Amino acid sequence: IIEAILCPILFIFSAQAQKFDFYQNNGGLLTVIAGRGFCLLAGDTRMTDGGYQIYSRNLMRLWGIGTTKMIQLPGIGEESEIDSSAVIGTSGCNSDCFALQNFFGYYVEAFNDENCRVLEMPNLAQLLSAILYSRRGTPYYCFCVVGSILQNNGVAYVYDAIGSMEQVAVGTAGTGRELLQPILDRLFASSSEKDKVVDCSAEDAVKNVIQAYHSVAEREIGVGDSLVLCLLEQVDGAEKSSEQENFSDTEDRNQCRLIRIPLKQH
Repeated sequence: IIEAILCPILFIFSAQAQKFDFYQNNGGLLTVIAGRGFCLLAGDTRMTDGGYQIYSRNLMRLWGIGTTKMIQLPGIGEESEIDSSAVIGTSGCNSDCFALQNFFGYYVEAFNDENCRVLEMPNLAQLLSAILYSRRGTPYYCFCVVGSILQNNGVAYVYDAIGSMEQVAVGTAGTGRELLQPILDRLFASSSEKDKVVDCSAEDAVKNVIQAYHSVAEREIGVGDSLVLCLLEQVDGAEKSSEQENFSDTEDRNQCRLIRIPLKQH
């Protein structure tokens, strides 16, 4: 009698245990575009449970890699400027994204302090790939993009969750990328497969990305609320901040300009 009672109960508990998954896709659609003299990154601010429930409408998914440490980009006002050597965008499981940002920032800060210089591309991109690959057994459920400027041209990388990386002229990651990528491929024409940059101005790139995100937000429930664009441009490095004075940096530095655009709120 006891076995007849306990067996169904144990079966129910075992079935529920098998359904448990410590990963949750909290959404996020990211874009990175490499151009001549600029690099543009973009991401929406909606955080969901992977379905129809919205946890946040104001989640910042772009993080600046500053001279000494990782810095969270403000993105509160309509437009603002900070100094940043590169920008990383993360989407997927929000807790894993936050852990990856902290872990990656620790390595960047340690390198800068020990070597008195800024970690730059392509070493920066390779470091992120190595960190993701080191967790391939229980990976960070993060889909990343990285953008910076190297030799007066933008450089852009996209990643999967286990660290496979690719340098691209136009790349997307996250929820809705299957809708966004063909739109961007149509709007942007790459100058050549070797250069990995697009043939357009920074202003045209911003307009095209805004147009593409508005189209995707109409069709994808996980994309919406606001669009944060981060435009990296190289400026004269003569005016260095107090944090930069102790570094053997080059004459030029990257300036990050942030623009916030409203999207559809479902």
